[in-house]
Amino acid sequence: MTTNILVIGDDYAVTRNVLNYLIKNNDDCSYSLLHPQAEEMLVHIHGVKPIEAPFTDEGSLSSALKTADGLICLNPIEDGNTKYIVNLCEKNGVKRVLFFSMATNYMPGNMRLRAVVEEAEATLHKSFLDWTLLNSSLLCGLKNDPLTKLINKLKKRKSSFIFVPNNTLRKHLRPIHVSDIARAIATAFFSDHTFCRKYNICGQKPLTIHAMLSVFCKKMGKHKVVPIPNILASLFFIHNIHHHFPYSKPAPLSILKVRKDSIFTQENALHDFGFNPQPFDIILDELVPPHA
Repeated sequence: MTTNILVIGDDYAVTRNVLNYLIKNNDDCSYSLLHPQAEEMLVHIHGVKPIEAPFTDEGSLSSALKTADGLICLNPIEDGNTKYIVNLCEKNGVKRVLFFSMATNYMPGNMRLRAVVEEAEATLHKSFLDWTLLNSSLLCGLKNDPLTKLINKLKKRKSSFIFVPNNTLRKHLRPIHVSDIARAIATAFFSDHTFCRKYNICGQKPLTIHAMLSVFCKKMGKHKVVPIPNILASLFFIHNIHHHFPYSKPAPLSILKVRKDSIFTQENALHDFGFNPQPFDIILDELVPPHA
């Protein structure tokens, strides 16, 4: 049984949420956090040993792995460090590992990132580790995530209308809250059904950008979504670049970069470790508080 777990920290909110869930639900284990600002990340979190060092420091990571029998790596595999971490885990006898990815958020044409992700997955398949890979959809509930940025932009917007290209409005998202990601990571790690498997982790159901924007606007009590032809959106974009054009307002709202439809299934996660994310209307109460 895995009892001494090393967590490689990354995003502040994700790391804290994962650690809080681990401590609350698996308090018979010991935990260490490896991150350059580990002590700052652990404010008001008790029972976790801080190791203030970057995981890219091979000596520090090797030393931390020597006293661990499990690893949760919150640094996304897209950063290109999977092979390095896998090699050190094998060298130091750490067999149980969980890796995290946000690869679903990258545009299909981004060949460099796709190549990095494919290389990371190939490394895991060739390894002797009991690995699990969780592939997350669009994260929300962070300080600076795309949905939070969008909501803040809407709050500041003076115009009553939001002009959005038709193509964008038809795109789908399955945003997932950071607390759901933390629960998925912690639950999957302790399940032997997840060994050597990859899972999609996403929101409960797909939402069109149009539906999501409309809900945001209704909850804030202002704005109205106005679909516009894609060619008109292109003209607005040109106006914003060339200031000598006389009609640059109202420009369409710059929606978060929807790279592709995020429509994929996560039934395997439900079956293997009981993952069932909270409904979007519950998440919405946190994203857009009353009278926002």
